[in-house]
Amino acid sequence: MNTDIDAYVDLVGEERMESLVDLVGRKLTDKLFERLKSLDTADLEIVFSEAKKFHEVPILRDKKLNKLGLHVFRILAAEACFNRRKQRNGSDDGGVDARLVKDGCIVIEDFLDEDTFARVEALVMDPDILEKLPGFDKEGFGWYGRYHLRQANEKSRLGQEAENTLISDVYQCPRLIRIAEVTAGIRPVSYSNMFIEKLRHLEGDVQREIHCDIFFSAIKFWLFLHEVTIDSGPFCYSIGSHVNTPRRLEWEYRQSINAHKSDNEGHRGGSFRVSEKELVEDLECQRPTPLCVKKNSLVLQDNRGFHSRGTGAPGALRIGLYGDVRSKAFDSGQSDPDANSPGSVE
Repeated sequence: MNTDIDAYVDLVGEERMESLVDLVGRKLTDKLFERLKSLDTADLEIVFSEAKKFHEVPILRDKKLNKLGLHVFRILAAEACFNRRKQRNGSDDGGVDARLVKDGCIVIEDFLDEDTFARVEALVMDPDILEKLPGFDKEGFGWYGRYHLRQANEKSRLGQEAENTLISDVYQCPRLIRIAEVTAGIRPVSYSNMFIEKLRHLEGDVQREIHCDIFFSAIKFWLFLHEVTIDSGPFCYSIGSHVNTPRRLEWEYRQSINAHKSDNEGHRGGSFRVSEKELVEDLECQRPTPLCVKKNSLVLQDNRGFHSRGTGAPGALRIGLYGDVRSKAFDSGQSDPDANSPGSVE
């Protein structure tokens, strides 16, 4: 793991580093780097990891370090690594990445060809199959079910042949692989998760709170297997809110100081919550847009943007194939890192 502070500062670049200087001043920025260089290896490895839970990780909730800008520096360094990875993977002809960079969330209709989608739809939407898929009531979350493809245990509901069909037709289709490469900068593509997601809407679902997932960008996607209407509780996204603007960074800075003491479990766990009023007035972002889509639509989102689950009709189901493409936060994708540039943390 690379823990060279100066290398990450260089990767962020002087112009982008001014975002931190504008927040805390040059003197405190320099003091931050001095403090970081004095940390022991174990704490430095946490700083340059995907750790996000302020209430569980002492170094992340260190008030003095966060007042010096630690959380914001992690955001900027992870952003620089994300952009470097994408540069190395090139662009796609369809302009998918350019649209995602601009809006943070896009919809691609008619994603699979008709025959392939019909095969996938028949597999997953079969009433007998849906009935067999696991699910549970979780307090404060509603009714929730995710069937993990390729789970190697006796609880498998679909059988290996059906799972392999879903993986090859969807997750390993060349179009999705190329999109994953250019939007997340990962090659070869390695999905963190491959799920059949079956949601039943109940009251008290914490995913209805407007939130961002984590401090660094990763790509999530859903291929919806039925028309998603307002009654289905559509995914909602604040278009453009993924951008680390000065207002966003200042807000993140303020949250980092006392996040570990929040009454909200998600917030103190680093998945920051925001009210709609705060989102619009303080952060100058759009209200989350419900993404009502027709079946065979692929929804892609950068999880740095603010999003929520829509309020569906009580008992209504929302069904799709879900996945996420997430690299190490501080992996710049360099296969041959030199001493002056952070490379892969693998």
